[in-house]
Amino acid sequence: MSVFSVPVTIGINEEEIAKEIRKNVEDRVVEKITKEIKEAIYEKSTYGSRDTNEPLKRMVRMQIGEILEKNENVIVQEAAKALADKMIKTKAVKEAIKETIEKVNED
Repeated sequence: MSVFSVPVTIGINEEEIAKEIRKNVEDRVVEKITKEIKEAIYEKSTYGSRDTNEPLKRMVRMQIGEILEKNENVIVQEAAKALADKMIKTKAVKEAIKETIEKVNED
């Protein structure tokens, strides 16, 4: 058996390795912090609820309530218009309008 000595050179880009390690660590830290925050927000014992999404539901309900309160007049007007549009197409309303016109014409 023969033994040969072969010189080998390995290039290492230390900056790239450091960047990759830093990115992996940052991703893991962000993931861990996010998980801990979610657990703290949705923890049942903190909010005394069986529903794990209670804080989120409260925030959504509060926002919806504020939007409804702020836009109540517009919502009612638009709902009335939509209802009138639907009602005018019904047979009963058409007959009632026809009868009203006939009564007005008789007088």
